[in-house]
Amino acid sequence: MNFVKNSGWRGIGLAIIVAFGFSATSVLSALAYAGGTNALSVLTIRSIFALVILLFILRLKNVVTKLPPARRNGALACGILLAIYSYGLLGAIEYMPVALAVIIFYTYPILVAGVGWISGREPFRPEVAIALSVAFLGLMLALDVWEFQPHPIGVTLAIVAAVGLTILLTVIEKVRSGNDSRPITLHMLGASTIVYLVGGGFFGDFLLPHTVPGWIGFIGTQITFTFSIVCVFIALSMIGPLRTSLTMNIEPVMTVALGYLILAETLNGWQLLGFAIVITAVVAVELIKPKNVVTKSPPTA
Repeated sequence: MNFVKNSGWRGIGLAIIVAFGFSATSVLSALAYAGGTNALSVLTIRSIFALVILLFILRLKNVVTKLPPARRNGALACGILLAIYSYGLLGAIEYMPVALAVIIFYTYPILVAGVGWISGREPFRPEVAIALSVAFLGLMLALDVWEFQPHPIGVTLAIVAAVGLTILLTVIEKVRSGNDSRPITLHMLGASTIVYLVGGGFFGDFLLPHTVPGWIGFIGTQITFTFSIVCVFIALSMIGPLRTSLTMNIEPVMTVALGYLILAETLNGWQLLGFAIVITAVVAVELIKPKNVVTKSPPTA
């Protein structure tokens, strides 16, 4: 099959773009925090923004947004998981360095693989297990976590985020049931928005930036998150949860690189080696895929 026309490679490509989008979201959020806002404010506004934009697009394309009761309830439950894992990650960063929070959170590809193998949804493949381990080692190098001290609350929140995303990635395909992922994403965003609004009502502290860079980060994170959260589930429908989660290992590598470019954070030789290891592991899994694996066709846009 032609390289360009192979839906598996297109799914991998989309997942890489999504990873870049989420990376940009994290870095832009850091700018917003430095400008005076907080995690709850960013999460609430970006969820509302993504909900409105996606609803507008679906209305413009005359896509039916109403879901059957069972699928609707599943999508709303997935939205709660989305809210939990998102806040878990950003909350962890409030207690410990970003690198340490991210390396704990990025145990989720291993968790996704384990769930897939145990449930029988994915055949156990030693080469994938090796690639996951190698990618995780690369992440540890790329994020330079050796000198950081963990915080109990931060570690707990990062683990909650990893488990939440693992559950989300493993159940969303059943909820989607081969249908268009965008109406499901719309319901998920609606549920997560409600969670954030209720949380804001209880805990308050809704803050907006008070500097120009802060506003740039605040607005920018709304745009990048909206694109990424819509497209990640399209990639998931194309290549499945295991290959999506493995490819998303590139996200923290990109986050470190963007931190270097935008936030003037430093990089060392070990981090650059880690970048190369993660990228190699991701590409290797696609190259060593068994010939009899049939990739799914991309959904109609």
